[in-house]
Amino acid sequence: MNMNAYSFESLVIDILIQSKEALYGEVTKKSGDGGIDGLLYRTPLKQGEIPVQVKRYAENNLVGEEDIRDFIGAWSQKH
Repeated sequence: MNMNAYSFESLVIDILIQSKEALYGEVTKKSGDGGIDGLLYRTPLKQGEIPVQVKRYAENNLVGEEDIRDFIGAWSQKH
């Protein structure tokens, strides 16, 4: 909980890459990213783009439907 938000996003992207969810990944810029915190790619040519949104919540606060709708909306606007 003490890690700054950008470092936390980087950590999550690194973990997803190490877990073989994707070959490559990158964190988007700190602001103005449209709700997309990172992108994962399945190939070295950055094909098969997978958007990632990182949320850090308190123990008793879960990701809700509104968060999911906002993420889908952000991704839809990009594509």
